[in-house]
Amino acid sequence: MQDVPTLFSEDYQSARKSFCDAALSKGWSLQSHQRDGGRDGELFTDIARIGAEHPRKLFVLSSALHGVEGFLGSAIQRQLLETLDIKQIENSQSAILIVHALNPFGFARIRRFDEKNVDVNRNFLLPGEDYSGSHPFYRQLDSLLNPKKWSKWELPPHVQALIKILPYGVQNLQQAIAQGQYDYPLGLFFGGNEPSSTMQMIQETLLPEFQQAQEVLHLDVHTGLGKRGDVQLLYDYQLQQSEENQLQKLFGKQFKINNVSEHYEAVGSFYRWLRNHAPQTATFCWEFGTYGPITVLDALRSENAASHWSDRGSKSFVKAKEKLKEAFCPQSPKWRTQVLNAAQEKTETVVGQWLLK
Repeated sequence: MQDVPTLFSEDYQSARKSFCDAALSKGWSLQSHQRDGGRDGELFTDIARIGAEHPRKLFVLSSALHGVEGFLGSAIQRQLLETLDIKQIENSQSAILIVHALNPFGFARIRRFDEKNVDVNRNFLLPGEDYSGSHPFYRQLDSLLNPKKWSKWELPPHVQALIKILPYGVQNLQQAIAQGQYDYPLGLFFGGNEPSSTMQMIQETLLPEFQQAQEVLHLDVHTGLGKRGDVQLLYDYQLQQSEENQLQKLFGKQFKINNVSEHYEAVGSFYRWLRNHAPQTATFCWEFGTYGPITVLDALRSENAASHWSDRGSKSFVKAKEKLKEAFCPQSPKWRTQVLNAAQEKTETVVGQWLLK
């Protein structure tokens, strides 16, 4: 494996340059799609491709749907570019797409959300669904989740969370937060009021690639959920038993493949939408654990408040960005080595035991 520190970039621009340079130097085709929200045309979603034009099997590895989570996603993608022997792909009926920075605005600005404060993974509504509504308890949580300023004597985050849990219960609290909301445009987990620029780009550019292949396996890299260093696949649609059996055979029976619908119902999920439009696709949130849920939520609320209500040059703004980045991509060399090793093992398995079979 390539030296871990060289795979992680400190910002979006260096991550993008390293990704594009690696793709071109290794012989992949590269398409760059300019995106909204940046200054002087600085933001792009870059797509590296290798293999058959009309593949029987297609492996898609994407990153940064939740912008700041792109730091690990980009490192995993570069690792695949650096280590994969493309000759075996070129001589097959298969193909690989590596999609760098689905939400480049969030990646570049150290935000989980896009240029309109949209949680993109709550923006992919199906026909008949509306960009409206929120969980009844979200209104009661608004002051906790979306403070407009910090009180000098604010209670510690875990104490505030406990106070909210007592009257509503853990399950209701989790559902209220996780399902997404469409009534508080400056709040956390806002799903938007129209299709986002990312959804439109995916629909126009990526969806045809998914639809033309006979079989598709899609892994979308995320961080921040689960125990530190844990790796799991999450989905929220009806997974066929044959698909589940194949995945367990591929990754091992001990590997966690979980239906998040067993814990909460989310609206506007990318994976549910993609499965609906390309039924031959097994699509997953590939989740890597970092910190506990209260630590992650505290980082999200701090950054959201700073982005909306603080001066960009202020200490509170800078501190909030650093806090969010650490919550979703820890600086710990041990964590970074652990997750990259796990990712390399799984991508090698996907290529060797599924894509080329």
